Amino acid sequence: MATALPVVATAVGGIPEIFREGGGLLIPSNSPRDLSTAIESLLRDSQKRLLLSSEGYRAFQKRYRWEQIRAQYRGLVDSLCGAA
Repeated sequence: MATALPVVATAVGGIPEIFREGGGLLIPSNSPRDLSTAIESLLRDSQKRLLLSSEGYRAFQKRYRWEQIRAQYRGLVDSLCGAA
């Protein structure tokens, strides 16, 4: 996402949350067929590649730069300290 490339990832754990604003194709885990289909679709469809690339990069800029991560972490620490 940080390099503006579309991502193919498995839909397990917290991964779907990362792509809630787009930027990737989610597939079931342990599914080689779905993996190959997703990769082929990106290879064949330049519009889909461009859309996912731009969505992913925007999501990275908005949520995953160090400034945002620091602010989220600080908010968590502050909320925990205030609860004590």
